[in-house]
Amino acid sequence: MKPVQVYDDRVVIFGQNVSNCIVCAILCFLNLIITSVSLAQQVFSIVRYGHVFLCNFNESHAVEPFLSYDIVIYDFGLFHRLWGISECIANYLDGGYLRLAWCVSYLSTMLLLALYLYISDKRPPVYLMWPALAMQSTYSIGLLILTLSALPKLLRYVFVNIDRTVILLLTIFSSGVLINFIFTYILWHYFWFSEATLAQSCTKNRERPNPNRRHHQRV
Repeated sequence: MKPVQVYDDRVVIFGQNVSNCIVCAILCFLNLIITSVSLAQQVFSIVRYGHVFLCNFNESHAVEPFLSYDIVIYDFGLFHRLWGISECIANYLDGGYLRLAWCVSYLSTMLLLALYLYISDKRPPVYLMWPALAMQSTYSIGLLILTLSALPKLLRYVFVNIDRTVILLLTIFSSGVLINFIFTYILWHYFWFSEATLAQSCTKNRERPNPNRRHHQRV
C-alpha cells in the first residue's frame, strides 16, 4: 500500500483519510501568513524609507534585518550565496513593484479561497476557486523556474564544494517549493471534486419530479 494517495475528495496518509478541504484550508492559512509577512515587508519599507522594497542581503549594509530576506520566495540569502547578488531578485526585476502587486493579488485570492472553504458545505459556485487556482498555479510555476535557473550552482555547492549554510538555505527554499506544489496539486483535485459534486447535485434537482406539475396532470 502506498504511504500517501491523493483522490479528488481526500488524501490517504498511511491509511488515514484526511479531507482535501481540510488540507487546502491548512495550506491556505500557511500561505496567508507568508504572504501577509511579505506584504508587511513592503509596507514597512515604504513607510520607513520611502522605497517600495529596500531589500539588501549584505548584513553589513542592510538597513533593517526585517528587509534582509525575500520571504515570499523563501529566499533567506540562498541566491546571495549562489549568484553573489546584494539585493532581492524582485529589486533587479522592477524595483519591487511587481512583488507588491503580486502580494496584494495573491492575498486577495487566498482570502476568497478561505471563504469558499468555510462555506463549502453549502456548495457555493466553484468559480469562486478560479482566482486561487490561477494564482497558486502561477506561484508554483514561478518557483519552479527559479529552481531550474539556480540548479547548476546548487549542484556545485551540494556535491562539489559542500557548504552547510547553503544546504540549510536550500532546505528552507526546497520546503517552501514542495509545500506549494503539494498545495497546487491538492487544490486542483479538490476543485474537480467540488465541480463534480455540484454538477451531480444539479442533475438530481432536474430529475426530481415536480409535485405541482403532477397535480395539474391529474386534474
